Amino acid sequence: MPQPVRCQFTQRFNQPARKAYEWCTDFTPEDQVLMGNENATREVRKITENIFILTDTYQGEGEPTVKQKLVCLYPDRLMWTNTHLKGPTRHSQFIYEITEETQTASSLRFTALHIAHDIKGVDETLTKRLAEELRKQDSDMWMDLAKEMEKELSKTHPPRSAAASKSTKETFDLKALACRLEKVFPNKVKLNEDEGCIWVMDKVKLTERGVVEGSGPAAERVQRVYEQFMSEAKSA
Repeated sequence: MPQPVRCQFTQRFNQPARKAYEWCTDFTPEDQVLMGNENATREVRKITENIFILTDTYQGEGEPTVKQKLVCLYPDRLMWTNTHLKGPTRHSQFIYEITEETQTASSLRFTALHIAHDIKGVDETLTKRLAEELRKQDSDMWMDLAKEMEKELSKTHPPRSAAASKSTKETFDLKALACRLEKVFPNKVKLNEDEGCIWVMDKVKLTERGVVEGSGPAAERVQRVYEQFMSEAKSA
């Protein structure tokens, strides 16, 4: 039976709590680079205003490792959760809570429930050592992210979302994507250039950020077409 591994730490931010929360939950495809993972990519799928599916792919020797995560935001509490759905850390859950320290400073409380599928049976020594390794790994990463936050929230650095939006718009052709979808969903694609979106089967809404409304097999297929289209556009 897999073993639960728990750890916690706190990271201070030299930013107001709300501002820090908005930065931390501004998910973009560039997140992995920001976290120092040069050989990884991230796909961001917005399910609702406060629910996202993040798919992270890590390249290495052999087959790539894919981790899919369900992220739920609680803006009124300055909190979010990250539950791993697929990958080697599936079923693990991480809780992030930001609290105000002063008007210009805040702190992140990180709580992890890591499910170790490679530990069979109860081994307290191994579990304790793994907990410390995971705590240090995540703590070091958030120390680096705190520095990036300082850079990006200064007046001389634009927000990540603005840079990501600019990059996406440079490679996004709504009409061409609608034509591509028409081949997969004949007579079921409606292009709305005024709103900057495409409707498929009157139930799946697609924008420059991917599927933003709809679920099920049809939405998943639309998302795959979108991702392939964007990949081809960026490499052209």
